[in-house]
Amino acid sequence: VGMDGTLVLSRQARRIDGLSEASLFVTATDKAGNAYVATGDAGRIVRVPVNGKPDVFATLKEKEVTALALAPDGTVYAGGSPGGTVYRIEKGAPVPVYETHARYVWALAFAGGNLYVGTGVPGQIHRVALSGKGEAKGERIHASSDSHIRALCVDSRGRVWAGTSGSGLVLRIEPSGAIST
Repeated sequence: VGMDGTLVLSRQARRIDGLSEASLFVTATDKAGNAYVATGDAGRIVRVPVNGKPDVFATLKEKEVTALALAPDGTVYAGGSPGGTVYRIEKGAPVPVYETHARYVWALAFAGGNLYVGTGVPGQIHRVALSGKGEAKGERIHASSDSHIRALCVDSRGRVWAGTSGSGLVLRIEPSGAIST
C-alpha cells in the first residue's frame, strides 16, 4: 500500500549473488531498474544491474553508507556515517556537497526540487537546495527531541514525512516548510 493509499504489486524479488558486504543499509532503484545498495564496513555503494553482476559503483571515505536517494535526473546521492557528509556520485567518485555537522546521515529524500536529510546525534532535518552547477546550499529546518531522524518519505502531495527513533515521533513537513507532529 502506497503513501497515497493505492495498492500495487510488490517489486520482483530475486537472489543476488556476489554481494559480500558485512551490512546492507538501504537500496534505491533507478528508472532502468538498476539497484544501488548502501553498504557498511567498507563504505561502498554497490550497483546491481537488472541483468548483471553487482559492481562497486563508488566508495566513500566513511565506513558506512547509510542513506541513498536518486535525484529526478538520476544522479545518486549518498549519506556517509560516521561523519555526516552528503555526497553526489559523479562518474563513480563521491563529491561532498553538504556537511550536516551530525554524526550520522540516516535518510535522504527529494521533494520540491530540494534534498531533505535526516541525521542522528543530533536528530535533525536539513533542506538542501541543489543548483544545476553542482552547488548546494542547505539549512537545518528542524531539531528533534529524539537523537535520530531515521526515515524520510515523500507523499503524492509533496509533503515529507519523517520518523524518529527514541520516542517514535512522526513529523510532517508541508511544501510551505511548516512542520507538525
